[in-house]
Amino acid sequence: MNTDIVTMSITNMITKVRSLSHIRIGTSTHHFGISTRTYGSELARKRLELLKEAVPGVRRITLLGNIANPFSAFSWNEVQPAGPSLGVELRLFTISDLGEFPATFAAIDQSRSALFVLSDALFNAARREIVRLAAQHRLPSMFEAREFVEAGGLLAYGPNIAEMTRRSASLIVKIIKGADPGDLPIEQPTMFELTVNVKTGKTLGITLPASALLRAGTVIE
Repeated sequence: MNTDIVTMSITNMITKVRSLSHIRIGTSTHHFGISTRTYGSELARKRLELLKEAVPGVRRITLLGNIANPFSAFSWNEVQPAGPSLGVELRLFTISDLGEFPATFAAIDQSRSALFVLSDALFNAARREIVRLAAQHRLPSMFEAREFVEAGGLLAYGPNIAEMTRRSASLIVKIIKGADPGDLPIEQPTMFELTVNVKTGKTLGITLPASALLRAGTVIE
């Protein structure tokens, strides 16, 4: 089985569920969308905290999103309040086509920023190119899936993909059969892991603090 296709399909489905549930906020007594908002906000803030902890000197963090993906705008709106409390300036760059990557990364480079790549099926498919450009521009980067770190990225923090895949299977089947996402029980991930690539840190001239290494579930030497 092609794992990229499976991961992309799940990502697309989660994005669809989030977008539908977000629309229902304020029009329904169901709390699915509100819980998704709280969960997404807390997780995004945690990623920012971990990136700041791993690279203490960072003062600016750029979020990279897909303009066609409503989850990018959702994430940006939810994470903005965390910037001042963490002592960092947050910026958002969006693309709509893979051909925009070189110019976008060059612009991020000029801002002397760290990078936070938002979850997106397009980005997952292009993760090797994203990691290559991050290395070329010497950008310490946080991702939402460990596959990016396995490809050479610096950090990733997110749900355990194997567990999420198992728990998502029944939900996806119900939605495909026509169930309304807003009527389904909330199934949020319960297992999270930090993945750290020490080799990439050394290449970037970053000595990762012991606290970050101790938190990591997986350390790539």
